[in-house]
Amino acid sequence: MADDRTTLQTDGTTMAPRGGFGLGNVLIGLGILALLAVLAFIVASANHDRALRTAAVTSAASSLAAEPPPAAPAR
Repeated sequence: MADDRTTLQTDGTTMAPRGGFGLGNVLIGLGILALLAVLAFIVASANHDRALRTAAVTSAASSLAAEPPPAAPAR
């Protein structure tokens, strides 16, 4: 009984389609995964830097607000 996936060629031979998950597909998948990991690291690093910068500005502003204003110069 012939398999439904095989096809009969004009010269009388049968041909079965190749299938499966080849090495090329695995390498492409690993490359895409590595690219996504690098992009996630860049985004996380940028967010961390932004949070540090915001905290530094907030700290500087609160320390300036806590100090009394300087005395006026004598005339």
